[in-house]
Order: sequence, then C-alpha cells, then structure tokens
Amino acid sequence: MNVYLHKLKLVYLPFLKIALAFILTYTFLNWLLVVELRIIPLKENIVNFFLPMGLVWIPVIIWLRPRIKLLNLKRGSRDPDTFYLMIAGIAIIATTIVAQEYMVRATGKLTTIDYPTLINKSASTRYYSIKQYYIDKNRLKAQWKYEVSGKHNEDLNIHIYVVVPISNKAADTLLDYQRAYLGIEFDDRISNRLSNEEKDRLSKQFAEMSIVKFNAMPLSGYTYFERIGNSDEHKEYNKAVHRGTYVGDKEEIILTGSNEPFEARCGNRFAWIFGSFGIGAGLFLLMVSLVKLEKTDERSLNIQAKRQRKEMIDFLSWIKPHDGFFITPILMYVNVFIFILMVINGCGFISFQGDDLVTWGANYGPYVADGEAWRILTCMFLHGGVMHLLMNMYSLFFVGILLEPFVGKWKYLSIYIGTGIISGIASVWWHDATVSVGASGAIFGLYGLFLSLMLLNVLPKQFSKAFLSSILIFVGFNLFMGLAGGIDNAAHIGGLLSGALVGLFIYVFSENSESEEEAEVLEE
Repeated sequence: MNVYLHKLKLVYLPFLKIALAFILTYTFLNWLLVVELRIIPLKENIVNFFLPMGLVWIPVIIWLRPRIKLLNLKRGSRDPDTFYLMIAGIAIIATTIVAQEYMVRATGKLTTIDYPTLINKSASTRYYSIKQYYIDKNRLKAQWKYEVSGKHNEDLNIHIYVVVPISNKAADTLLDYQRAYLGIEFDDRISNRLSNEEKDRLSKQFAEMSIVKFNAMPLSGYTYFERIGNSDEHKEYNKAVHRGTYVGDKEEIILTGSNEPFEARCGNRFAWIFGSFGIGAGLFLLMVSLVKLEKTDERSLNIQAKRQRKEMIDFLSWIKPHDGFFITPILMYVNVFIFILMVINGCGFISFQGDDLVTWGANYGPYVADGEAWRILTCMFLHGGVMHLLMNMYSLFFVGILLEPFVGKWKYLSIYIGTGIISGIASVWWHDATVSVGASGAIFGLYGLFLSLMLLNVLPKQFSKAFLSSILIFVGFNLFMGLAGGIDNAAHIGGLLSGALVGLFIYVFSENSESEEEAEVLEE
C-alpha cells in the first residue's frame, strides 16, 4: 500500500494539481477578461475551445511528462509516455471546454425590455426578455457558406444562415432598418468526392428542405432571446443582413429565440463539469495503477526534471535563428505571426473564409489580372487554417534543416521566394477564379531543389536515401490528394518543377566551376 501511495504522490497527485490549476485559472481569466470586462476581443470559439486545446500542453509537457517518465512502461519503438500525456491533456481540455460554456451561460444576465428597438438603449447583456415584438417571415435574408472538412477534405459542409427582422409591431416591417434580427441556421454535410453536378443537386435539395422547415417554425412566443456574441456564426448572419446593401461591415444585433424557461439555460452543464473530469481523471488513475513505479527517489526525480529542462532548451535552440539555420525559423515565425494576427482579428482558427483570405492578400486570379500582382507574393505567408499552417511549417522545418546549410541562407531565401512566386503564377494561369494561399508552393520548390540535387549527386553522401524516400512519399501523397479537390496542385507542381530546374542550374554551374578549376591546374 505504501508503494501504491508513493506512486500516486509522485505521478497522480501532480496531474490533479495541474488539471485543477489550469481549469480554474483559465475559466476565471476567460470570464474576467473576455466575458465581463471584454478586454480581449477574441471570438468565442477561440477562447472557449481552441485556446484551451493548445495551452494545456504547456503545463502537461513541462511538469507532468517528467512524472510519467517515473512509470515502468515498456518503452520500445512506440512511445507510451505520449499516450499517457494525451489522456491527461484530453481530460483537462474536455473539462475546461464544458466549464467555459457553463460560465458564459450562468453569468449571463437577463434584461427585460418593452420593444426590440430598445436593445441599444439598454445594458448590453447576453439575454433579453422582450415584451412585445413582431417577426415577419416574408422579409427573410439568407447567406450560404461552404466548408470542406475531414483529414483529406472528403466532406463538404453546407450552411444556410437565415435572418428575419424583429420589429416592434407589424407596421414597422416596412422600415428600411431594424434594431435586431432573429438568426436561424440550417446545415448539412455531403461528400466532397461527388461531381459538381451531384453537389449542385444535393445543395438544391437541402435548400428546399430548409425552406420547408423554416415555414413550419412558429416564430413567436419565445421565452427569452440570446444574443449571439463575437463568433463565426455572427459574421455569417451579419453578411445575410447586408446582402444587397452598401452599409459596409456594420455589426448588427443577432438573436436566437428559446421557448425554454430562462432558469434552464445551463442545462446539465454544471454536472458535466464534474462528470467529464471524473471520467478523464478516473481513466488516468486506472492507467497509472496498472503499471509499476520505477525504483526512484527524490534525487532521481530531480534528475528527470533537469533532463526535461535540458530537452526543452535544446529544442528552443533549434528553432531560433542560428548559423546554418537562419532563414527557415524566420520564415516560420513570419507565417505563424500573420496567422495569429488573423485569429486576433476574428478571421477564425480551424479554417478561414475565402473573403477574409482575399482581404489579407490571397492569390486570386481576377484581382491579379486587374493589377494586384503583389498577391502572388503575399499569398505565400497566408494559410487557410491551423492544420494547414502546422503541416506546412513542419514540412518547411524538415527541408530547411537539410537544404539551408548546404546552399547558404541568402541563396536559400532567394530560391524560396522565387519558386513561391512561380507557383503563384502557375496557380493564376491554371485557375480562373480560385482563392489560393499557403507556403506549400515555395516548400514544394525546396523539395524539387532537394530531389534534383540528390538525383544529380550534388548533395553530400550523408544525405541518405531515407530522406529521398520520405520526400518522394510526401510529394506524391500531396499531389495525389490534390486530385480530390480542395488543394492547389497547380501551385504545387509549379513550385516543384521550378525548384528542380534551379537544382539543375546549380548542378551545371558546379560542373562548369569544377571544369574551370581543372583547366587552371593543368595550365599551371
């Protein structure tokens, strides 16, 4: 029993401390800075979902990972430590997400007003009880939105955002402006592998079904209305309101109606805070209980902590600019910095919309033809979402380690920019009106350079065939997935071929240089 308690003290108790500290701290800061004081104007889905999903790994990796190392796990070709960390992280993330949703709803105040036009004159709260209002179904507006999802962009998600003006009385529906709108969303998912004709047919069928559902809705007798906050949904509803008008980006008040009692707005979320944490913490306890503890004491635990800090310092030294690896980390920082700016400005996180990407400088054929050629350069530093960014940065990091020390930092940067521009031109030439973003064209250029130099035996022999096979698999997989849609293969191929030609030029130049040196030696 003493051994078991010692194991809980060394491994499980630190997990509980990390989990509770993160959940309570993040929930309080979110409520204080975002909900109550509104100091940080981030979108709700970012602060409620995506930030917890990213930030949680900092304390888990720094403080929990050395404790996991104390367990006597079978460490071979697989890494069981990562699995333990994943379970611990997911347990904290799930609880934090539920806690954020509960806090937002539980602390939301209900304001009672006589008419919807008084919303702007009353306190800005999340919930409203409106004594008298009128909703005219005949004055609806709608905004369509298409999104691809899935690991390989195999799904096409269709959203229809419908807004209907909420007036004081029936006679007010003839006014050119409203103070509030009722928002209703319809969504469906179809296969992205279907032909364009089949997608159009299913989209029309979905629209017809949505109309039937809308007409069957009794848009009256709502107990209270909930104001949609800073979110992607609000942005789409706002677009629907402004369709056919020229009011710019004016933010409208969008409400959703509820027929349930206001006291029931939180549902069973409070219970699920404890339920979700209990499930995750219980699973982690079971996993810890099933393995033995390595023979350890406080001294060995301190050694593990020092080793963990050394590993982190070594990693940070790799990703900071230094001799032989200078341009690659700077390019990564620029891409990540621009992505963060877009997130802060409310463009999204998991994915960005096409119009936002165009606003930030995406490559778009019609605009380039009108004289905005700079888009061919700026699109190289934009990405369509967090996964797009992470995949490209990983690929850039991998090829940068191999190539930058060999070709030199300034030549490396020139090749990156040059092949990226060529890939952008190829995209515009191939696609009539497609929004294209990403560093993948330039990265493919670097991969094309690597393949060319390696096949021509210009690179040192220490670049083994293992690198060649890995790169061929990466390039072939991406090009194959591009055939399924959602990926700009024209940019990929343009970058790959231009990089290969640069490699051929370097090969010819190096051959000529060697021949000249040999001739000079013979003359002497």
